[in-house]
Amino acid sequence: MSKIIDIWYKKQTFYIGRNGAGKQIGLGFTDCGQFIALGPINSKRNIANCRLHIPKSQLPEIISVLLDQWKSALIKSETQEESAMDKHLQKFDVPQE
Repeated sequence: MSKIIDIWYKKQTFYIGRNGAGKQIGLGFTDCGQFIALGPINSKRNIANCRLHIPKSQLPEIISVLLDQWKSALIKSETQEESAMDKHLQKFDVPQE
């Protein structure tokens, strides 16, 4: 496994792991051979105990979905996006700022 890149978020978000919710400030990408591993970077700047392994052969499909979501988000106002995130986080009892 070798680290590819860390992407740092402009806004803090949250992840849900086996130990509950945590503050997420970025996303770490690691090359795992035939897979890319994604892991949330917590507020201590460590990759949290949570991983998604994505087959490299499926990356074009995933990138397409992400691009569609990005284009859709450009149309929405920031207020609508924050409202949707707040409703989602309420399901997991994540504290609001």
